[in-house]
Amino acid sequence: MNNKGFTLLEVILTVAVLAVIVMIITPSIMGLMKKSKEDSYNNLVNSIISAAKTYVSDNRYTLKDDNGVALTCENNIIYISLNTLVESGDLNSPVVDPRTNEDINLNNKVKIEFNCNNKTFNYGYISE
Repeated sequence: MNNKGFTLLEVILTVAVLAVIVMIITPSIMGLMKKSKEDSYNNLVNSIISAAKTYVSDNRYTLKDDNGVALTCENNIIYISLNTLVESGDLNSPVVDPRTNEDINLNNKVKIEFNCNNKTFNYGYISE
């Protein structure tokens, strides 16, 4: 009699070996997925700051915050909302957080600080 198949013991050992391999690999894959989402979020923040730089460049002579306060040497910090960047066309909407796949609140702001001494701008993203 020529039986062509696997014994129960062979099947159980194969499943056990596969289970061990999955248990070893799963934490690594989950860590890589989390790191990938964080990297995507950092790229999104860089895109938001890049949009703010474009907005500042386009409006450098009439730059004001969302309340109409102008950026001057005396008032060297203003905040621009993501909504303003979307309305100006510098940022695409919707803005989605890759970590949660939820829309980012367009009331979040970009802090723009002007250094009068060397005429440079510093940017920072502020999430509410």
